[in-house]
Amino acid sequence: MKHAFSVLFVASAIVACAGASSANTVEANDTIKEESNVVEEVTPSTDFRIDTSGMTIRTRFCCTADGFVRPNVKAGSWADYLLNLPLHPADYPCHYYDGGTKEWSFTAAVINMDIDNEDIQQCADAVMRLRGEYLYSTKQYDKLHFNFTNGFRCDFVSWAEGKRVGIQGNKTWWNENAAPRDYSYSNFRKWMRMVFYYAGSYSLSRELKPINLSDLQIGDVLIIGGTPGHAELVVDMYKNSTTGDVRIMLAQSYMPAQEIEIIYNSDYSPWYTITPNDTDVNTTSYYFSTSNFMRFAE
Repeated sequence: MKHAFSVLFVASAIVACAGASSANTVEANDTIKEESNVVEEVTPSTDFRIDTSGMTIRTRFCCTADGFVRPNVKAGSWADYLLNLPLHPADYPCHYYDGGTKEWSFTAAVINMDIDNEDIQQCADAVMRLRGEYLYSTKQYDKLHFNFTNGFRCDFVSWAEGKRVGIQGNKTWWNENAAPRDYSYSNFRKWMRMVFYYAGSYSLSRELKPINLSDLQIGDVLIIGGTPGHAELVVDMYKNSTTGDVRIMLAQSYMPAQEIEIIYNSDYSPWYTITPNDTDVNTTSYYFSTSNFMRFAE
């Protein structure tokens, strides 16, 4: 469960994923999908290829539909980082934080990245984890910051310089000189766990900026901040320059916390087709609209 600052804060906050329950969440709950392990009979698609020997997103998955091309990405960029995310072997099942196996039929692949043995790295947390890992690995420490649900800006540099977060009721602040200066990876992970406790889809959705559908890119986030809210990350994309159609690949975590998985669509293809006139994006986990695509500020 997400930590809250106080009873008053819980009443006003909107938590990540599907954990909230109150009289005010009935309408929002209508948008969530129950994950099912029912495998429907579908006609095999011929517009994609999966190379089970490939151990990254870039090398395992390919869209072979006519006219669709994966965009060129700059080496060392956010998009390049996502395309080169390491994957577990093709037959590896997704696991929950406690080691249990997720019995769900729409897992296309699982990202080879450890998770904490606590129920904290849920949907929006997984997006923040990947963004955080990218910025840390490229030493962009000044860009490593996320807001808590109450609006407090929690940045890694303050944490690494020895400050620690103080909380009393709804108030949050930095305590000076509370720990030694430490930019190590283990300290980065401690900072990320702090973020997971006090941030979620509500806060993340307010940090990201809206985009035009025609400008959709690898690294954009499909997000609804609410009770429940959910977030999925565009980790690969192919575009048809003639029609403007795109095919995107989506990664997510869920509740309870789990490893980050790439999800099939309802036809068991790893590619979701988005056309310029689409208004809805119905994934196998959640119902979104195309206006829910957002982007991290550079």
